[in-house]
Amino acid sequence: MIVIGGDGSLNEILNGIKTSNHPETPITYLPAGSGNDFARAAHLSKKPEELVNRLLQNLDYHPVDCGKFISSLKNNRPYYFVNNFGIGFDAFVIYSSNHQKMKEKLNKLHLGNLIYASNIIMYFADRTLSPSK
Repeated sequence: MIVIGGDGSLNEILNGIKTSNHPETPITYLPAGSGNDFARAAHLSKKPEELVNRLLQNLDYHPVDCGKFISSLKNNRPYYFVNNFGIGFDAFVIYSSNHQKMKEKLNKLHLGNLIYASNIIMYFADRTLSPSK
């Protein structure tokens, strides 16, 4: 399976494969998102021609461990991840950033990372203005 996208796309494909009838399906990843945290940590190239050349050369694959958790909130369904697992501040910032229309606009300008900084500021501003949170 070839994934072209960002960390969210990689996560969606990983979860689809791991919960399918073929959980050992290999994944090839071409980072094309705004953050590309996984690709940066794994030292992956963003150049499509390098990916194609590697596939044509049949280079050995590199297994990557993935984490798994069971959600008691969603019918005890398993979820998988390769990057990180967040449940607090980081999860709030990522979720908020990925669900705002402004991210798409900033991505078109190659400024997608600004949405994360914006949501960090908004998180702390909201807590400062509303001490009950």
